[in-house]
Amino acid sequence: MQGGLADGVNITGLMSLGSMFPQPVMVYYRHPEPVERLSQLMGKRLAIGPEGSGTRALVLKLLKANAMTSSPTVLLELAGEEAADALIAGSIDAAFLSGDSATGKVMRRLRQTPGIELMSFKQANGYVRKFRFLSRLTLPRDL
Repeated sequence: MQGGLADGVNITGLMSLGSMFPQPVMVYYRHPEPVERLSQLMGKRLAIGPEGSGTRALVLKLLKANAMTSSPTVLLELAGEEAADALIAGSIDAAFLSGDSATGKVMRRLRQTPGIELMSFKQANGYVRKFRFLSRLTLPRDL
């Protein structure tokens, strides 16, 4: 189970032996200036994954913490290649990718597209403190 998805579920007696592997949330965006805070995406068109997906559940928690789950921000059920296509075409402003939607092929394509950038979570430590199921993962700059 993806961490942090047990809201509203009785988990008494459930034990975890630990994490299998990190599952980062990658945020690719089209913006004239660097995006380091989620609040910079307020009022934008965001691909957050389909209803029922772990990516969407996590992203909604992050967006709610920034009061960004309603208008003027537009939340779209796009994921993976469909989200990448929309971002490259300019019909969305950012795409949240994680798990199955963050394939190597999709991430390479976005990284190689001029005008598309990978968001740096400047407030990562704050999110880790607020959401105990999260952990910080630092990627090399030249990735």
